[in-house]
Amino acid sequence: EDRPAEKPAEYLLLRFGSREYGVALPGSDLDLVLQLPEDLEPHKITRKMLLRRVLERFRNDPRCTCVSSAIDAKMTVVFRLAGLKVDLTACCGPVERCHSPSATTRLVRERLEALGPDAVRLASWAVDALRLSGACWNHKGAIASKLKTVHWVLLVVAFWAHRAQQRQGAADCDVPALLEELLAFYEDESRLRDFAVHPLAEQPFVERISAEATAAMWLESPTDVGSNLAHQVDAAALQQLQERLRDCLSWLRDRPKVFWDDLRWRLVEKVDALKGDEERTGS
Repeated sequence: EDRPAEKPAEYLLLRFGSREYGVALPGSDLDLVLQLPEDLEPHKITRKMLLRRVLERFRNDPRCTCVSSAIDAKMTVVFRLAGLKVDLTACCGPVERCHSPSATTRLVRERLEALGPDAVRLASWAVDALRLSGACWNHKGAIASKLKTVHWVLLVVAFWAHRAQQRQGAADCDVPALLEELLAFYEDESRLRDFAVHPLAEQPFVERISAEATAAMWLESPTDVGSNLAHQVDAAALQQLQERLRDCLSWLRDRPKVFWDDLRWRLVEKVDALKGDEERTGS
């Protein structure tokens, strides 16, 4: 006897962001999205109403601390739990279609998995070093015009593809040397000023078309063709970014022992933090 197909779950709690594609650092947020039914009308509730109820529940839960609302600004509830800063948002309908950060996460994770563990390691080390140097937002203060982790992971993916293409083969697996090469690659002022970066395309660096030429930097969204993920970066911010990259490169070349000792310690912390995540989630 044929059984009717199971109805997909309407309520799902899903992870996205750096902890999902494997480059999270100890201080990285845990990003969660609550997938809701596409039509909330029969439930007599709106997305904002539901998040406000969740906010009150967290405020009354002694396990949650630093509970705050960013519901009006970006439909997000922020709190700390088990030592982690958690950002919880919600979307109506499948996240792959209705929540672009989740869709981007899936594409980034799939590309990194295809490139292999050395690409993941390079992305992790790059994000760590760039946060220390100020070229990547370190979760302190306003984001303003800084690049975030997801931007740099996409730039690492683009660099990896470009390098493999130029050498007509896979990238070498000397990851420390690759990190220095990556920093030097983007420290070149013309790289981000004169080219649009399409990180998941076969040709990741292309000359800008007219629509892209007005932006100081163009990083094509993997999920929305013609959309610039780096739209917040203006000319002054791009210049500051290049300066931070030069500082990071000088730090690596002039004081390599200090650089790698500092980075190695932070990576040990990262391993311990990830182990803690696994213990808390029971995985």
